[in-house]
Amino acid sequence: MKKFSLLPGLLASMLFAGCVEAPDAAPMATSAPVSEEISVISPGSRGETPCARCHMEVYDGHVCGKTVPCRFCGREIGAGHRHKLEWVCVPCNRMYSASHVCLDARTCPTCRTTGLRRMPARACDGCGGVLTATIVRPATRYCAECNQETGSGHLHGKTTYCATCEREAGANHVHGATKMCSDCGSEVAPDHQHGVTAFCPACGRDQGLDHKHGQTSWCIRCHAEKVEPHTVHH
Repeated sequence: MKKFSLLPGLLASMLFAGCVEAPDAAPMATSAPVSEEISVISPGSRGETPCARCHMEVYDGHVCGKTVPCRFCGREIGAGHRHKLEWVCVPCNRMYSASHVCLDARTCPTCRTTGLRRMPARACDGCGGVLTATIVRPATRYCAECNQETGSGHLHGKTTYCATCEREAGANHVHGATKMCSDCGSEVAPDHQHGVTAFCPACGRDQGLDHKHGQTSWCIRCHAEKVEPHTVHH
């Protein structure tokens, strides 16, 4: 009988001894911090509120029927919202970028906030090396006053986003040939002189303010409009 009475005591002592000698659990591995450009935005982290009319969680500035939430940007977006990809060639010190329309980052392969992203590749124009896009960032943002997606440098009622040139463009815009002059509020030629010349759509270049199409032309040497043919400079 004594032998059987000792068994529970021996078992208990062995169990407690095992608990004391067991090593502590290893700490959980933490992943490296994600950059701001491609950070994952957790639901509710930027003030999401339910919209009873649209039946979805929305951000501040939501306009029913005009904007939807972008989980990547963490704000409301309009039709034609775009994200920009960037490729960097370190040996050539060159950077390339291209934007694409993204209305739902949850299903976009390059912009999704969960899971691995499928970053497209492109060749470097300098060395010919294959580059993989490493950065995704917002390209446009919603302007409630104009009710449209806009880029950097947007002027209300004067500029709209040009997807080809990937910038805000004004009146008389020509792809790859003009630039925006915020002071003039319109597109001008690269050699534009503010307050002196203005872009002529028919001529395709800057002319003097008193330009008469088909009759006069801007002379760089004379710094004035001259009747063609003009041969004597002053």
